[in-house]
Amino acid sequence: MYKVIIYGIGAGGGMNLNIICSRLSNRYEVIGYMDSFYKKEFYQYQRVFKIEELSEIDYDYILINAYRQSSDDEIYNMLLQHRICREKIIRYAKYAYYSSEFPIKYTENRLEIFQRLKIRPKFEGFLIGMSYAEIGIDVNQLSGYIFNFAHSAFDLFYRRLLIQSIYELKSGLEHIRYIILELPYYIFNFDLSLCDNGIFQSAINYVSYWKDYHHFTEKEVNRCFTEGFLTFQDMFIKDFLGNSSMVSNSRIMIDKTYADSHMDLKKAIPHTIQKPHEMTMDENRKIFRDIIQMIKEKAPHIKLVILVCPQPSLTRKLYDKYPLQKKIFLEEMESAKLQYQNLIILDEQELFMDHDEYFIDTDGHLNRTGCDAFTKFLDCQFKRLNIYGK
Repeated sequence: MYKVIIYGIGAGGGMNLNIICSRLSNRYEVIGYMDSFYKKEFYQYQRVFKIEELSEIDYDYILINAYRQSSDDEIYNMLLQHRICREKIIRYAKYAYYSSEFPIKYTENRLEIFQRLKIRPKFEGFLIGMSYAEIGIDVNQLSGYIFNFAHSAFDLFYRRLLIQSIYELKSGLEHIRYIILELPYYIFNFDLSLCDNGIFQSAINYVSYWKDYHHFTEKEVNRCFTEGFLTFQDMFIKDFLGNSSMVSNSRIMIDKTYADSHMDLKKAIPHTIQKPHEMTMDENRKIFRDIIQMIKEKAPHIKLVILVCPQPSLTRKLYDKYPLQKKIFLEEMESAKLQYQNLIILDEQELFMDHDEYFIDTDGHLNRTGCDAFTKFLDCQFKRLNIYGK
């Protein structure tokens, strides 16, 4: 049992105490409080410690409960000045508040969900991709039993880690006959860990499964962001999600636009398409070839489907204006065909070229109507190409 002292019980911070205590894992016990302004000796029948008493107290963590980032920073720096070990300080506000400043989502890694399934259907295939596949394909409407591993902003680096981890599971994979790998044209130019617009922070709960932040922690400010996150995750997120009603293979849909969220994708995706990031492209080309080789070596019988999801007119025009990313994508697909004979490429970018009403936003995410239409189309294509093997 880890012993926790909560710093912050008054003003705005007091509004969060019940939430914090209710979400705290049963591996953590609150043994007392601290506060800069609260002068009584007890709060909620527990001791209120003074900072000079900490050296005499047996505790594991101090959890900062602050309502504003400025207050969180102030308390954190004050604790450091009193020589409190930084590994013992957990900043709740840093990860728990869903805002532009604290863009953490409570999204669990689906590999953990897959491992946890008590009743596991004989999955025939896996869908691995980005948000286009996450919210634009309803695997429950497809004829095969498919587990959807897709997740927002999932780049090639983390896909490679995911596929490696799947193969390491060994159990439950004996029936797998196909992998659907959804890729946008810009995938070779995209590195989740180098995005400066909050996308990585949003995905950190997902990618932290591998404890590998890729290039993210090469910047000092990012190292500070990740500091303490794994402890925070153990304190709150896993238990919080474990008690939720999340169903692993259920349809994941949203009606609101991504423009309403904390991420400015309207700038992120055009920037990715327009700018030739040469080091990123070189690294991603190698990663993609590693993925193809890995599947070829470990399961040569598997049919690998490369899928390009439909895009609205504005995104298609960006590729026409800045053709480099599409050119690189097509080059890599031609190379992959030579490397892997069971490769099937379904390029459906222009499928709904006259139906912009099928999209949630200009970045290419399908709405409910678009998802239903695309899933029905895919099912027919998979049957025609004998992907299901039935």
